Amino acid sequence: MIFAADQDTVARPSEELVNVWRDLMLVDDLDGGVDRMRWRALQSDRCWLPQHQLEENEQYARRVWLSHLYPGFQQGLDDSISRPFAKPVQVANLPDVFETMVEDIDGDGNDLTQFLAHLMRSAVKHGFACAWADYTQAKPANGETVTKADEAASNPRAWWSIIERTRLLGWKDKTLRNGKRVLSEVRIHEIRTIPDGIYGEKRAEFVRVLRLDSYELWQNMAYDPPRPRNLKDLDGRFYDWKEGRDQDFQKIEEGAYGPPGGFEALPIVTVYTGYQGFMRAKPPLLALAETNVTHWQSASIQRTSVHFAREPMMFFRGFNPEELKGMAVGAGGAFASQNPQANVSIVEHSGAAVATGQDDLDRLENEMQQLGVRPSVERMQNSTATGIAINATGADTDVQAWAQAVDTAAEQLFNWTAIWMGQPEITADLDVQIYKDYQVAYKGQSDMPVLQADVQAGRIRPETYLKEAKRRGLLGDDVDIDEEVEAADERTKAVVESAKAISADTKDPAD
Repeated sequence: MIFAADQDTVARPSEELVNVWRDLMLVDDLDGGVDRMRWRALQSDRCWLPQHQLEENEQYARRVWLSHLYPGFQQGLDDSISRPFAKPVQVANLPDVFETMVEDIDGDGNDLTQFLAHLMRSAVKHGFACAWADYTQAKPANGETVTKADEAASNPRAWWSIIERTRLLGWKDKTLRNGKRVLSEVRIHEIRTIPDGIYGEKRAEFVRVLRLDSYELWQNMAYDPPRPRNLKDLDGRFYDWKEGRDQDFQKIEEGAYGPPGGFEALPIVTVYTGYQGFMRAKPPLLALAETNVTHWQSASIQRTSVHFAREPMMFFRGFNPEELKGMAVGAGGAFASQNPQANVSIVEHSGAAVATGQDDLDRLENEMQQLGVRPSVERMQNSTATGIAINATGADTDVQAWAQAVDTAAEQLFNWTAIWMGQPEITADLDVQIYKDYQVAYKGQSDMPVLQADVQAGRIRPETYLKEAKRRGLLGDDVDIDEEVEAADERTKAVVESAKAISADTKDPAD
């Protein structure tokens, strides 16, 4: 990836983005799986898998295709997301106007829970991700004012979309009167499928510019998407651009944006998981990614070692060149020589290198497992901005803090949507809650006997016992604790009354 210093085009990546290209490419490649890692090795100057000295290109290519990727990074990333989204997102005090919207929040069929899970995954992978609240507006004809009737007739709707860090080419910001730093301009890289002729379709590349009161849409007229095998996502991320790539964009659309008078800040919310400053972050699972790449390299060497260890070599001694000509080497083969001292022996690998390699792989896999679960079970204990931010949330783990950040982002997005729709602000009353008691649930029934003893001894109330059982997933979400307690009380009263009646019937009349 090369960009000339004097280039000033709409598709030029920001300096901050270029500075972190290696980290972002690494996590994207690992998340893309073995096909993407193989493609990267063969097409990008042996990236992530160095070619050995004296290793021929054909030998290297064969080694690449035989290499296996251990999915440590993918598993760690998915584990961090699956726990808080094991249950649907709960929303309290949501105005009726948004009820249908949450069933398809992005226009692609994803409901609120699915959308926020995708948002958090992107943020955890790259260090931060943005979510954009937009609204399909009716366009004025011949400069005329758009009325409410025009807007209703156009069937407008609000929708949210995720802006991945690798698609956010650049931004500008400003400081509000209250001191808050907000986005005032962004440039978003988009890849879309558009019609091509009557029945065909093709991929097209765009850059969308959003400002407080206007927008622009630019298209790459010379876009020629790569077509590597099984790599649908490889659509020209900025780190794969070649020199001059950003020179072919032409403006195809522009217009007004936002409500009358524009926005005070763009309706875009940033979710940080590795905060290092405004629109700057470090991927929180980068150490896991680096360990995964080390395993990828070691595993590639290991497969080569195993191959040679399982293929013994034959050593011929005392044979002349003529006797060796046309000799068939294999099972059932026979060898003849005029030299009585001639001998054929087998040279076998001792296996020591294979055992050493396997020990290295086992150690790396164990390290990846620990790094992968750490965000779900520990809280960062440091004085960095990230550690302070996590501590301030009251979260016990990094994942809980990240989920809290997504909670807040969703509430802000609903508020931006209300502004788009001309509704009053709703942030003060709205409450979005992502499931954060997953640690308790994962304990299962291990501590239930202790709670059972507490309720029997009167140290806790039955209501508390039932609530804790529900938190651990032992009771379904549809179980009403108050109803269960009331029913238990009724059963207790019935048992007491029955006991009294039996006691009265069996009482001695002489007494």
